[in-house]
Amino acid sequence: MVEIIPSSQFKKSVKHLDAEQRNKLEKIIKKILKEPYVGKPLKYLRGERSLRIKPFRIVYAFRKDISTLYLLKFKHRDSVYD
Repeated sequence: MVEIIPSSQFKKSVKHLDAEQRNKLEKIIKKILKEPYVGKPLKYLRGERSLRIKPFRIVYAFRKDISTLYLLKFKHRDSVYD
């Protein structure tokens, strides 16, 4: 069983989503749980990956050794990499 740990920044970003966007986000999280390395690896931060949910990006990290998925950021693509 994979443990999912959302960051406070992620929780704050997701709080204001409408139902359609929330459903898309849930589908993407399920996709990540099935295939943790589906996202594009980020060059500037080792171990973090990015996946697109138009027009947003979700940034996450997966630790295989402890079966943990860290949901780090969920923002518009213009500001997610700041």
